[in-house]
Amino acid sequence: MPLDIITYPKAADDERAMYLWGGAYFGIMAIMLIYNTFIWLAMRDFTYFLYLLYLTAAGALQFALFGFGFKYLWPDNPGFNNEVIIFLTPFMQLTAVIFVLKFVDIENTGTKLDKAIGVTLFILVTLLTIVSLSLPYATVLTLGHIIGLSAVTAGIYIGIKGWMRGVKAARIFTIAWLANLIFIAWYLFDITGMVNATVIGGQGIAIGSIVELALLSIAFADKINQEKELRISTQQELLEVQLDTNIKLDNKVRERTQELEAVNEQLARLSITDPLTSLYNRRHFDKVYIDNYYEAFRYKKSIAILMIDIDHFKRLNDLNGHAFGDLCLIKAAQLIRGNIHRPTDLVARYGGEEFIVMLPDTVITDALNIAESIRKAFVSTIVSEGRHSEAMTVSIGVHAEIPIDRENWEKLLKDADDLLYQAKNNGRNQVAIAS
Repeated sequence: MPLDIITYPKAADDERAMYLWGGAYFGIMAIMLIYNTFIWLAMRDFTYFLYLLYLTAAGALQFALFGFGFKYLWPDNPGFNNEVIIFLTPFMQLTAVIFVLKFVDIENTGTKLDKAIGVTLFILVTLLTIVSLSLPYATVLTLGHIIGLSAVTAGIYIGIKGWMRGVKAARIFTIAWLANLIFIAWYLFDITGMVNATVIGGQGIAIGSIVELALLSIAFADKINQEKELRISTQQELLEVQLDTNIKLDNKVRERTQELEAVNEQLARLSITDPLTSLYNRRHFDKVYIDNYYEAFRYKKSIAILMIDIDHFKRLNDLNGHAFGDLCLIKAAQLIRGNIHRPTDLVARYGGEEFIVMLPDTVITDALNIAESIRKAFVSTIVSEGRHSEAMTVSIGVHAEIPIDRENWEKLLKDADDLLYQAKNNGRNQVAIAS
């Protein structure tokens, strides 16, 4: 083998240059490996894993070719370094072939010729990887260089076809393999003496692999972006369809909801309304009254109750018929409600011909005035229908108090009811209050 006699300073300069190239190469490889590992962990794309495998194999091969493996990892076993190199040479090509076939999706996009080339290269590098440790060093490297050149040429061919089909990532893919081919050829010409030896030529494989792997990383990222854009576009179309469907469904649901709310509102009104007089019913009155009684107790305010009963209603009903009796009840409701003006006041039909009025924040004198106005309204009103005509009078019991016991709300109702019967016993058509 050729020998050169050089000075120690020249040898030191050559070693520093080698370390400089090696440091730059492995620094770049480490950055690409870490960066793409994070991407693979985020995306879990199997093609990215194949790229990482190819990247690792290429870096490991260069680690052995630079002599760093022999120097740092197995310094006592020089023969092992050759075994590592002759194994990693075809193995790196195997990972490259598998990655490319997966990257271009040759199974679905390639022609029969493309698939035949891919299968042939896969079989050759697989066989060479398996038998590499049993063949002579020179034979493995020679076959590796031949298959490697063929694989790079096939990669350029596949890339150009994709480029012609308008695949954006294929342009960078083609340039990556073309750059690698140029540096491999330069390296081979350099070591065989066909061109003048240079530092760049001697590091051709390393430089070519860096350029190729960097460009493949860009091409792969571009391919991922294109697929992402396609997915986003498809998802956007589906989303628009979904949104349109949702809008129609929402409108339909809104219509049904509004109809249901209207029905529920009507049912709610019916559940608290007396159907004949349209006043509140007793159940609703009891609920609202208790809440107001609690509030009057809390704020120490007076609350008044008017118990109203139509005088001799049974006789009026029997003489004129139930239809006329119902008309009298409706008219009575209108007269009572016509004398109640505050939103907080509540008028309800308490049962039969009996009505009740709740007057929050009202003292006994004000309640008495309201009761008298109701009584006079009845006296001045005649109910007529056809040949039936009757005057109505009412008896009213009025009571008011400032609650001193929160739970004693029933007593106020009982006191008002007792006063109502007192008014009836005293001759009717009058208002009775506590003496």
